[in-house]
Parts: sequence; C-alpha cells; structure tokens
Amino acid sequence: MYRMLEIASHVDIEDEAKVEYIVDGIIDDENNKNILYGATSIKELRKRLVMYEEQKSRRAKSIVKPAKTQKNGKPSQSVDAMKKRRCFICGSEDHLSVKCPERGEGVRCSECSGFGHIAARCTARPKETCVVSRSEKGKYVATLSLTRHSLQLESLATLVIRFLCKIGYEHQGTYRRNRLSLAIPVNREGYSRCSMYDVNYTEILLNGSHVPDPSWPTKDCQQGWEFNYTTVPYASVASELGWVCQYDALPTIAQSIFFIGAIFGGLIFGWVADQYGRIPALLGANLMGFLAGVATAFTGSFWQFTLCRFFVGFAFDNCFTMMYILGNRFSIISFLPWN
Repeated sequence: MYRMLEIASHVDIEDEAKVEYIVDGIIDDENNKNILYGATSIKELRKRLVMYEEQKSRRAKSIVKPAKTQKNGKPSQSVDAMKKRRCFICGSEDHLSVKCPERGEGVRCSECSGFGHIAARCTARPKETCVVSRSEKGKYVATLSLTRHSLQLESLATLVIRFLCKIGYEHQGTYRRNRLSLAIPVNREGYSRCSMYDVNYTEILLNGSHVPDPSWPTKDCQQGWEFNYTTVPYASVASELGWVCQYDALPTIAQSIFFIGAIFGGLIFGWVADQYGRIPALLGANLMGFLAGVATAFTGSFWQFTLCRFFVGFAFDNCFTMMYILGNRFSIISFLPWN
C-alpha cells in the first residue's frame, strides 16, 4: 500500500482520484475499506491507513474458528458468535457469505448494489464523469479565457454544471458512492438530479441496510445541490445561485434579456454616433460594458444579474462595430474593401 502511495505521489491527477485508485487496488473486502474511502487527500489517506491496519489486526485476532458442538449437544459460544456476524454480500444476519443464496449471481456493483457487473460497467453510473489532470485543466481554462465575444462569455457565465441532490446525512465509514446509491433514485440517465428518497437514512443505516428500495417515496432536493467541478473546473452563476431543476429556465431568460439589451444598444448608440460622433459612441459603449461586466461579479440574485447582463448586451455590438467603422474611415481609399 505504501509503495502505491509513493507511485501515486508522482502522478499529476486529482488527490481524490489518487485516493480512489489506491484504495481500489487494496485487496480486501469493500466493507473493510470504508474507512479509507472517506479520505480526500493523500495526507489524510496516510492517517487512515494507520487506522485501517489497526482495525485489520483487531479483526484478525477476533476471528474465531467454528468449534464442534459440546458433549451435551449444545453449540459452543464460538458458534453463537458466528451466527451474529453479517453476510457481506446481502447484509443478512441469518447466514454467512459462503451460504448466501445470492452468491452465485456474480460480482456486486458498488454503484447500484446490483449483481452481475462491476461499477465501471454499471448502466446507472453517470456517463459524463471523467477525471481531468491539472495540465488538461490549464488548457481548458486557457481555451475558455480566449473567447472573443461577449456571447461566448455569456454562455459560460450561465453554464449549468453537473449536479445531484445534496445528501443531508453523514455516516462514519459510509463511502460516498454507497451514500448516493442509498439516497438518490436511479433512472435511465443515471442518478436523478432533482429528487431523492424521502426516508430516515439514519434509521435505515442503523438497521444495517445499504440497498435502496425503489418503492420508497421521493421528494425534491430540499437541502440544495452538490455540483461536480471535475469536467468544468470553475463555478458559474447558475451553480452559485442554484438555477437548476425548477429554476432551470433562469439561465435561458438571462441570455434572452442579454440580446434584448443588444437590440436597444444598437439603436441608442447608433443615434449617439450620428448626433455626437462615433468616437464618443465607442468610448461610451466600452465604458458601459466595462462597468456592467465588473458589476456582474458582485450580483447575488437573478434580477441583479439580469440587469447587469442587459447593460453588457446594450454595449455588446457597439464595442467593435464603431471601431470597425472608424478603422475604415481612417484607411487609405485604395485599401478599402469596396475598391
């Protein structure tokens, strides 16, 4: 395990991905490795490895071999102790894994708790999830930063990032995938984004159940959403203000108002250019776009954001249209495109 830690420290990937790869490579039952799955960094994983080794040694000492029945025909205490142990395949206390009726159904998926496939081939697994290295993130951010028009920036500002319902419970030793499988319903596209099971998770976990029941009632996300910044490594206004699910129309409305501002801006700045000249119109358009763009970063509600984007759209076309016309007017006649 420590050799794997040393190798992973030289690979340029996210710490959470390193932790997952290292823990998945440890040959042990997944229930025994739950304490390792909770780590979010290599440093924290080292601490949890010490705890894992201690638990592993305690488990090795506590394993009791099944003893024969006593002379009086009664089972020994070790047999009674084994009856209290839980089957790690189905979670039942009535039998061990060697006698589990579901043993012949194949491997068990850690995503949906189904049998016959692994998590990498699970149909309920979100298809868009991927791990992006830091170097790839730098290229991606650079590409986004080189956008030429406010139209592209507007789309990025209102970009809706992958999200799921925020799970309002934590349980020691419960890996995040198991919590998602227990709390979030699964549909054809993967985990449901706007609903979760309406049950008492603490009571269910205390009862030893880790498999969701599709007949459980569901409810809307009442505690917010968790956004996945793996693919898109930055927060947008849609994720910061929660414009998803029942509010998913707000980004589209904001973009529409942006273009309404562009219509009025073309009319007003066109009149200013005719009455006072194109240079005052150019300076006014750039000044308005600058102030409204800076103000956008400090908005905290939909209407504040929409008002700022309206004025950015107001100056949108005129920032370069006026400059293009002025460049033509100051060019030598022989170089004009219509000559």
